[in-house]
Amino acid sequence: MRPSQSEQEDAGEGYFASISDLMVGILFIFLLMLAVFAINYATDDTEKEIRELREKVAALTVDVEDLRKLLQERDREIASQRESIANLIQARDALRHILADLAEQLESVNIALSNDQGRLEQIRGDLLFAIQRGLASRNVTVEVDVAQGILRLSSEGLFELNEARFTTDGEIKAKALIEEMGRLLPCYSISKADDSSCKKQPIFETVLVEGHTDTLPSPTEGGNWRLSTDRARAFLRLIDESPLPLRDLKNDRDQLLFGLAGYGDARNLQSIDGKDRRNRRIEVRFLLSSRREDLTDKIQRLEAVLSTLRSVAGNRP
Repeated sequence: MRPSQSEQEDAGEGYFASISDLMVGILFIFLLMLAVFAINYATDDTEKEIRELREKVAALTVDVEDLRKLLQERDREIASQRESIANLIQARDALRHILADLAEQLESVNIALSNDQGRLEQIRGDLLFAIQRGLASRNVTVEVDVAQGILRLSSEGLFELNEARFTTDGEIKAKALIEEMGRLLPCYSISKADDSSCKKQPIFETVLVEGHTDTLPSPTEGGNWRLSTDRARAFLRLIDESPLPLRDLKNDRDQLLFGLAGYGDARNLQSIDGKDRRNRRIEVRFLLSSRREDLTDKIQRLEAVLSTLRSVAGNRP
């Protein structure tokens, strides 16, 4: 007996239903597998990223540690520099006090030197005027130039033209001057004689005998330069012939006190004509000890250094 048409349709529908369920099942399984694959893929990628991140974090941690150590080292350097700066400021302040004290001491020394120089010039002036008074009592005239420390022997008739020998009157004047210097000068120099009549004050560096001429030309060899030097030498010759030990006098450097110079016609008297016979003269210049001048130069150089140091100490913080 043949199945009915309705039965055949029900059987066909059941078949298709099974296929549909199967396809749905397969699709579900596919989707499930796809999801699992996606999850596995995502998990693998995430783990990789996590590993990379961990590596980066580890590297950053090392960098941070290095930076921390570097900062600590910089902090120590800054602290050391601050300490050094503090020490420098302290040293600068101490230096300023020292410079102030040194400047005050230098000022005191300068004042003392200035006063001492003035005192020595006063002593020299007193000596020159004492010699002048002694000669005046013997009717011998000498001019005194206090500022230059010069005794100028009256040149009237002292030398004949182109002659280095004193005239008779000139020799009397020269010997009188030598005797007065011999009486007073040992008190202002170092001598072998024990003179208890005065207090020794070796204040002179040199007593310079200076020869001069007029402006008329000299026919002698060397001209007026030679002539003026010979005139100074003639005065020293009279000193050597004197019983007074003037030539043995020394300065405070243990050097002989007397010296000579010839100026030719280069230093004529300004108040008269160059050809005037009064230019044929002898001058004795009393030069104060140069030791004080050396000390003054040293103090001036020290003051320059002090000024530089004061500038440096004042400009720095």
